Amino acid sequence: MVKKYVISRGHGKYIRGAADILDEVNEAGRVVERVDVILKEAYDGDGYTYYDNTSRDQTTNLRAITNFHNSKVRDLDISVHFNAGQRNIGTGVEVLHYGSHTALAAKLSKSMAIALGLRDRGPKVRKDLYILKNMEKPTLLLEVCFVSHMEDAKAYHKNFEALCQAIAKFIANYLGYTKQKGTQSESTTKKVQGAIKTLVDNLNYYDAPRWDKPSGTVKKGTVLTVVGRKKVDGAYQYKTVSGTYVTAADKYVAFTKK
Repeated sequence: MVKKYVISRGHGKYIRGAADILDEVNEAGRVVERVDVILKEAYDGDGYTYYDNTSRDQTTNLRAITNFHNSKVRDLDISVHFNAGQRNIGTGVEVLHYGSHTALAAKLSKSMAIALGLRDRGPKVRKDLYILKNMEKPTLLLEVCFVSHMEDAKAYHKNFEALCQAIAKFIANYLGYTKQKGTQSESTTKKVQGAIKTLVDNLNYYDAPRWDKPSGTVKKGTVLTVVGRKKVDGAYQYKTVSGTYVTAADKYVAFTKK
Protein backbone atom coordinates (compact mmCIF):
# COMPACT_ATOMS: atom_id res chain seq x y z
CA MET A 1 0.00 0.00 0.00
CA VAL A 2 1.38 3.39 -1.02
CA LYS A 3 2.08 5.71 1.89
CA LYS A 4 0.30 9.04 1.65
CA TYR A 5 0.91 12.65 2.56
CA VAL A 6 -1.20 15.71 3.25
CA ILE A 7 0.22 19.07 2.20
CA SER A 8 -1.70 22.23 2.99
CA ARG A 9 -1.46 25.96 2.51
CA GLY A 10 -0.97 27.91 5.72
CA HIS A 11 -3.65 30.45 6.71
CA GLY A 12 -6.61 30.87 4.33
CA LYS A 13 -8.39 32.85 1.66
CA TYR A 14 -10.00 35.14 4.24
CA ILE A 15 -7.51 34.66 7.08
CA ARG A 16 -4.47 36.05 5.32
CA GLY A 17 -0.91 35.46 6.40
CA ALA A 18 2.04 37.78 5.96
CA ALA A 19 2.10 40.14 2.99
CA ASP A 20 4.89 42.41 1.84
CA ILE A 21 7.04 41.88 -1.25
CA LEU A 22 5.46 38.42 -1.45
CA ASP A 23 1.97 37.37 -0.38
CA GLU A 24 2.17 34.36 1.92
CA VAL A 25 -1.20 32.80 1.11
CA ASN A 26 -0.83 33.15 -2.66
CA GLU A 27 2.71 31.79 -2.78
CA ALA A 28 2.09 28.97 -0.30
CA GLY A 29 -0.77 27.85 -2.53
CA ARG A 30 1.54 27.79 -5.54
CA VAL A 31 4.06 25.65 -3.67
CA VAL A 32 1.40 23.19 -2.48
CA GLU A 33 -0.02 22.81 -5.98
CA ARG A 34 3.33 22.30 -7.69
CA VAL A 35 4.73 19.86 -5.11
CA ASP A 36 1.56 17.77 -5.31
CA VAL A 37 1.78 17.63 -9.12
CA ILE A 38 5.44 16.55 -9.02
CA LEU A 39 4.73 13.78 -6.51
CA LYS A 40 1.85 12.40 -8.57
CA GLU A 41 3.35 12.75 -12.04
CA ALA A 42 7.13 12.54 -11.60
CA TYR A 43 6.87 9.96 -8.77
CA ASP A 44 4.37 7.21 -7.94
CA GLY A 45 3.13 9.29 -5.01
CA ASP A 46 -0.33 9.76 -3.59
CA GLY A 47 -1.76 12.21 -1.12
CA TYR A 48 -4.03 15.16 -0.46
CA THR A 49 -3.87 18.95 -0.67
CA TYR A 50 -5.88 21.44 1.35
CA TYR A 51 -6.64 25.12 0.93
CA ASP A 52 -8.95 26.72 3.50
CA ASN A 53 -11.22 29.01 1.49
CA THR A 54 -14.09 29.37 3.95
CA SER A 55 -12.90 30.21 7.49
CA ARG A 56 -13.52 33.76 8.67
CA ASP A 57 -11.51 33.76 11.91
CA GLN A 58 -8.15 32.39 13.00
CA THR A 59 -9.48 29.75 15.40
CA THR A 60 -11.74 28.25 12.76
CA ASN A 61 -8.93 28.41 10.23
CA LEU A 62 -6.47 26.51 12.42
CA ARG A 63 -9.06 23.87 13.29
CA ALA A 64 -10.13 23.45 9.66
CA ILE A 65 -6.56 22.80 8.49
CA THR A 66 -5.76 20.46 11.37
CA ASN A 67 -9.05 18.57 11.08
CA PHE A 68 -8.52 18.00 7.36
CA HIS A 69 -5.07 16.51 7.96
CA ASN A 70 -6.30 14.29 10.78
CA SER A 71 -9.27 13.10 8.72
CA LYS A 72 -6.96 11.41 6.21
CA VAL A 73 -5.06 8.14 6.41
CA ARG A 74 -1.50 9.37 5.82
CA ASP A 75 2.07 9.12 7.05
CA LEU A 76 3.38 12.68 6.77
CA ASP A 77 1.92 16.18 7.19
CA ILE A 78 3.38 19.27 5.53
CA SER A 79 2.14 22.82 6.19
CA VAL A 80 3.54 25.51 3.87
CA HIS A 81 4.16 29.01 5.22
CA PHE A 82 6.36 32.03 4.53
CA ASN A 83 8.20 34.02 7.17
CA ALA A 84 8.09 37.76 7.83
CA GLY A 85 10.09 40.42 9.66
CA GLN A 86 11.35 43.94 9.27
CA ARG A 87 11.98 44.93 5.66
CA ASN A 88 15.19 43.30 4.37
CA ILE A 89 16.28 42.12 7.83
CA GLY A 90 15.23 38.49 8.31
CA THR A 91 16.31 36.06 5.58
CA GLY A 92 16.46 32.35 4.86
CA VAL A 93 14.69 29.03 5.23
CA GLU A 94 13.59 27.14 8.32
CA VAL A 95 11.40 24.17 9.15
CA LEU A 96 9.38 24.00 12.37
CA HIS A 97 8.38 20.85 14.27
CA TYR A 98 6.93 19.92 17.63
CA GLY A 99 10.07 18.36 19.07
CA SER A 100 10.53 14.81 17.83
CA HIS A 101 11.60 15.39 14.23
CA THR A 102 14.77 17.46 14.39
CA ALA A 103 16.66 15.32 11.88
CA LEU A 104 13.79 15.39 9.37
CA ALA A 105 13.31 19.13 9.73
CA ALA A 106 17.05 19.76 9.39
CA LYS A 107 17.27 17.68 6.23
CA LEU A 108 14.35 19.41 4.55
CA SER A 109 15.48 22.88 5.62
CA LYS A 110 18.93 22.26 4.15
CA SER A 111 17.49 20.95 0.88
CA MET A 112 15.20 23.96 0.51
CA ALA A 113 18.00 26.40 1.33
CA ILE A 114 20.30 24.85 -1.28
CA ALA A 115 17.53 24.95 -3.90
CA LEU A 116 16.84 28.62 -3.21
CA GLY A 117 20.42 29.68 -2.60
CA LEU A 118 19.44 31.19 0.75
CA ARG A 119 20.62 30.91 4.35
CA ASP A 120 19.63 27.71 6.12
CA ARG A 121 18.13 28.76 9.44
CA GLY A 122 17.62 25.09 10.24
CA PRO A 123 15.07 23.19 12.34
CA LYS A 124 13.12 24.97 15.08
CA VAL A 125 11.06 23.41 17.87
CA ARG A 126 7.73 25.20 18.37
CA LYS A 127 5.44 23.94 21.13
CA ASP A 128 3.07 26.88 20.87
CA LEU A 129 1.69 26.32 17.37
CA TYR A 130 -1.79 24.80 17.20
CA ILE A 131 -1.16 22.75 14.08
CA LEU A 132 2.05 21.19 15.37
CA LYS A 133 0.45 20.42 18.75
CA ASN A 134 -2.63 18.74 17.31
CA MET A 135 -1.44 16.76 14.30
CA GLU A 136 -1.50 12.97 14.75
CA LYS A 137 1.37 12.19 12.34
CA PRO A 138 4.90 13.54 11.83
CA THR A 139 4.40 17.19 10.89
CA LEU A 140 6.77 19.73 9.35
CA LEU A 141 5.83 23.39 9.02
CA LEU A 142 7.83 25.00 6.23
CA GLU A 143 8.91 28.64 6.38
CA VAL A 144 9.99 28.91 2.74
CA CYS A 145 11.61 32.36 2.92
CA PHE A 146 10.85 35.91 4.12
CA VAL A 147 8.07 37.80 2.35
CA SER A 148 9.68 40.98 3.66
CA HIS A 149 13.16 40.52 2.15
CA MET A 150 13.83 41.57 -1.46
CA GLU A 151 16.64 39.05 -2.02
CA ASP A 152 14.51 36.23 -0.59
CA ALA A 153 11.71 37.17 -2.97
CA LYS A 154 14.08 37.26 -5.94
CA ALA A 155 15.57 33.89 -5.02
CA TYR A 156 12.11 32.40 -4.60
CA HIS A 157 10.88 33.56 -8.01
CA LYS A 158 14.10 32.53 -9.73
CA ASN A 159 14.32 29.11 -8.10
CA PHE A 160 10.64 28.23 -7.61
CA GLU A 161 10.85 24.99 -9.59
CA ALA A 162 14.06 23.89 -7.87
CA LEU A 163 12.42 24.55 -4.49
CA CYS A 164 9.34 22.48 -5.31
CA GLN A 165 11.46 19.67 -6.72
CA ALA A 166 13.52 19.62 -3.52
CA ILE A 167 10.43 19.44 -1.30
CA ALA A 168 8.90 16.72 -3.48
CA LYS A 169 12.12 14.71 -3.45
CA PHE A 170 12.28 14.89 0.35
CA ILE A 171 8.68 13.68 0.67
CA ALA A 172 9.23 10.96 -1.93
CA ASN A 173 12.33 9.67 -0.16
CA TYR A 174 10.64 9.71 3.25
CA LEU A 175 7.55 7.85 2.01
CA GLY A 176 9.43 5.49 -0.32
CA TYR A 177 8.12 6.73 -3.67
CA THR A 178 9.83 5.78 -6.91
CA LYS A 179 10.81 8.23 -9.62
CA GLN A 180 8.85 7.53 -12.79
CA LYS A 181 10.73 6.70 -15.97
CA GLY A 182 10.92 9.23 -18.75
CA THR A 183 10.35 12.31 -16.64
CA GLN A 184 12.71 14.65 -18.48
CA SER A 185 11.27 17.64 -20.32
CA GLU A 186 10.23 16.95 -23.91
CA SER A 187 11.29 19.28 -26.70
CA THR A 188 8.05 18.89 -28.61
CA THR A 189 4.38 19.35 -27.84
CA LYS A 190 2.11 16.43 -28.65
CA LYS A 191 -0.98 17.49 -30.58
CA VAL A 192 -4.15 17.05 -28.54
CA GLN A 193 -7.59 18.30 -29.53
CA GLY A 194 -10.20 18.99 -26.90
CA ALA A 195 -11.14 21.27 -24.03
CA ILE A 196 -10.51 21.55 -20.33
CA LYS A 197 -12.70 22.90 -17.56
CA THR A 198 -10.92 24.25 -14.50
CA LEU A 199 -11.90 22.58 -11.22
CA VAL A 200 -10.35 25.05 -8.77
CA ASP A 201 -10.20 28.80 -8.32
CA ASN A 202 -7.06 30.78 -9.11
CA LEU A 203 -5.48 28.11 -11.30
CA ASN A 204 -2.14 29.35 -12.63
CA TYR A 205 -1.49 29.72 -16.34
CA TYR A 206 1.81 30.45 -18.06
CA ASP A 207 2.82 32.14 -21.31
CA ALA A 208 5.46 29.45 -21.88
CA PRO A 209 5.93 25.82 -20.76
CA ARG A 210 7.33 26.31 -17.25
CA TRP A 211 6.21 26.05 -13.62
CA ASP A 212 7.59 29.27 -12.17
CA LYS A 213 6.42 32.85 -12.65
CA PRO A 214 2.77 32.29 -13.68
CA SER A 215 1.33 34.84 -16.08
CA GLY A 216 -2.02 34.93 -14.28
CA THR A 217 -4.86 32.83 -12.93
CA VAL A 218 -8.24 31.61 -14.17
CA LYS A 219 -11.44 31.06 -12.22
CA LYS A 220 -13.08 27.75 -11.40
CA GLY A 221 -15.37 26.61 -14.22
CA THR A 222 -13.41 28.32 -17.00
CA VAL A 223 -13.42 26.32 -20.27
CA LEU A 224 -10.27 26.46 -22.41
CA THR A 225 -9.65 24.95 -25.85
CA VAL A 226 -6.66 22.58 -25.86
CA VAL A 227 -4.33 22.08 -28.84
CA GLY A 228 -1.42 20.23 -27.24
CA ARG A 229 0.13 18.47 -24.27
CA LYS A 230 3.75 18.82 -23.14
CA LYS A 231 5.91 17.33 -20.40
CA VAL A 232 7.68 20.02 -18.39
CA ASP A 233 10.16 18.98 -15.68
CA GLY A 234 8.43 15.68 -15.08
CA ALA A 235 4.79 16.84 -15.17
CA TYR A 236 2.37 17.57 -18.00
CA GLN A 237 0.83 20.83 -19.13
CA TYR A 238 -1.89 21.49 -21.69
CA LYS A 239 -1.26 24.08 -24.36
CA THR A 240 -4.36 26.18 -25.07
CA VAL A 241 -5.42 27.69 -28.36
CA SER A 242 -4.31 31.11 -27.10
CA GLY A 243 -0.77 29.83 -26.57
CA THR A 244 -0.87 29.65 -22.77
CA TYR A 245 -0.07 26.58 -20.66
CA VAL A 246 -1.89 25.09 -17.63
CA THR A 247 -1.39 21.98 -15.57
CA ALA A 248 -2.78 18.76 -17.02
CA ALA A 249 -3.32 17.18 -13.58
CA ASP A 250 -6.88 15.82 -13.49
CA LYS A 251 -7.23 17.10 -9.93
CA TYR A 252 -7.22 20.64 -11.29
CA VAL A 253 -8.70 20.36 -14.77
CA ALA A 254 -11.20 18.05 -16.49
CA PHE A 255 -10.27 17.20 -20.09
CA THR A 256 -12.77 16.35 -22.80
CA LYS A 257 -11.40 14.99 -26.07
CA LYS A 258 -12.74 16.54 -29.26
